[in-house]
Amino acid sequence: MPLKSSLALLKALRPAEKMDVSSTASFLDAGYIASGDPRLKLRSLIIRPEPGGFNKLAENHPGYRPAVYFTALDFFKGEEPAKAVKFINSNYSQGTPSRANPAMDALLALSGFVAENGALNKLSDLKRSIDMGPIELQYMALSYLEQRIYELDKNDRGAEEKEEPLRGPAGWMLNRLDDAAIIIRWLVFRILNVILNLTRPQRRKTYCGLIDGDLWHGLYNYAKAREAYEKAHAADPANPEPLESLTRLSLIAGDLESASAYFAKLENTLDNEDDPFLAKLKADIRLAQGNYAEAFKLYNGVMESFPHDIMAHYRLGLCYLRLEKADKASEWFIKSLSQPNAGLLRRRIETFERLVTIAR
Repeated sequence: MPLKSSLALLKALRPAEKMDVSSTASFLDAGYIASGDPRLKLRSLIIRPEPGGFNKLAENHPGYRPAVYFTALDFFKGEEPAKAVKFINSNYSQGTPSRANPAMDALLALSGFVAENGALNKLSDLKRSIDMGPIELQYMALSYLEQRIYELDKNDRGAEEKEEPLRGPAGWMLNRLDDAAIIIRWLVFRILNVILNLTRPQRRKTYCGLIDGDLWHGLYNYAKAREAYEKAHAADPANPEPLESLTRLSLIAGDLESASAYFAKLENTLDNEDDPFLAKLKADIRLAQGNYAEAFKLYNGVMESFPHDIMAHYRLGLCYLRLEKADKASEWFIKSLSQPNAGLLRRRIETFERLVTIAR
């Protein structure tokens, strides 16, 4: 970096540490005037935006990729996706994708997709590029897809909670190891149940059903899991654990009537009405029923208890979106996309593709 640019950055560092945006931007602007280094002006525009500032920077420094990117991003945010596509194509390798700049490729793909009103012929570019793009672009893609999906299917309730298995030979081996761990856990808990509840046959029978249910649930055999949980519930109707497991299992199966019935029984067996896990489970049911207003209140009330729950963040953002508060959905969508999320965005792309194909 040139000496003048380095000095300007050093001068801007002190006010930046004090969160003084105005002084920081002023030092960066002065450094840009003295050195002509576009990187200084870019930093200034990021912390203190100016109308048309990125566009002017791109004009003054042709081929400067960050300026092209941020100018196109401004066009996209200003609901001019076609203009963003045209600007990228005319200023960045004539629109040819470059693996050296995944952010630009993702923005070009997203802008083209939105400009064509979600055309399927643009979906392959989005699939290929968006996962490598910045979280901000992923959020905007997710928000757009959620709105389009809801237009196509009013019964859609968002992405389901899902664990993404590893693929290939290594994935197969790890999945089998996971199955082995579930079986070993089942065996250990079975033995402990017999030892700890040797003189309490009813409790032993209840937890035997729960342990068996967890085994089949872990092996994705939901029919057998339900049978085991129902046996546990029959052995001790006042025990909340089988009821909670049956409620969750009914939600997975899409049986909302049974989920609501089991949850009503669960509420009657618990003394603590402020239990955040209970409130979150109730929110999941209300969301599945399409009651976004109540689901929003419940998720919003327990979010502090689940700071790393990806699906809770996503579902709260979805409630905001379905209640037509898109500006407030961004925070929660970004939080869900910023963590490992089992291909959340890709799954919604696939859902959109399926719905458009059916609509045709």
